[in-house]
Amino acid sequence: MRKSRYSEYVKRCHHAGERPQAWFWRDSHGHEIDLLIEVGPDLCPVEIKAAETLQEDQFRGLSWFRQLTGQPAQTCYLVHGGTRQQV
Repeated sequence: MRKSRYSEYVKRCHHAGERPQAWFWRDSHGHEIDLLIEVGPDLCPVEIKAAETLQEDQFRGLSWFRQLTGQPAQTCYLVHGGTRQQV
């Protein structure tokens, strides 16, 4: 499922004549980020979940990435299928 989300992003960039600046990231311990988008000199981690209900464990990958990089929470995103927004 995650691979198909990345594929869709790459296809959109291709059709727009742009080079994708995003990657799927996983370390040797199984921690992963669905999309790691390069924005200038910064990296923007994005987790993509199909579920409509937000659950605390859905933020696990973002929390681990923040601990690893020291990245502020305001630059990390979780996209989900629901209508609830959490800041």
